[in-house]
Amino acid sequence: RRTAFPLMLVPVAREAFLPLVLVSFLAGIVFGIVYDVLRIRRAAFRLPHTPPTHKIARFCYRHGALIDTVWIACEDVLFSVFVAIAMILITFKLYFGVPRWFAFAAAAGGFALYHVTVGRLVMRSVSLLFSVFRAIGKRMARYLLAPVVRLGKRGVTALYQAWRRRYRRLQTGRHEAKLLAAVCRIAEKNRS
Repeated sequence: RRTAFPLMLVPVAREAFLPLVLVSFLAGIVFGIVYDVLRIRRAAFRLPHTPPTHKIARFCYRHGALIDTVWIACEDVLFSVFVAIAMILITFKLYFGVPRWFAFAAAAGGFALYHVTVGRLVMRSVSLLFSVFRAIGKRMARYLLAPVVRLGKRGVTALYQAWRRRYRRLQTGRHEAKLLAAVCRIAEKNRS
């Protein structure tokens, strides 16, 4: 009589069981390290929680969030493909390509163990480090860029005021010329 999963019912030799479980467990830890690299990239380049108020900044924020979501989805797909290929290669190398549930369970256990222990520590350290870098960057921007921005604002304001004065003079001159022409026309009508 044939069974639905004949490959799963093949007996497992002790010589193949332990290396497969150990290598799969270590592979799960490596998968956790690779996934932490992706999580660090996401933490480093995350968008602010509150959308900006300016129209152009809001437009960039909205489309940046869409691009970030698509990028994260692509990273997750590539990570899944990496894990699948690695597990296939491990089973081919150590157990002649016969898939075993305990190999996948050991890889999942290694990933979970890394994620719960070292992964949390790594992400807390990285988030603390990035918050320190952001605070330093904000202070540097405040003390180094603020004078430049102030000078730029003053320059733009001075240019605008000079343009406005010239525009008013020009408009006043045109208005005076129109008034003078109207007065001359009225004076000529009164003479005739």
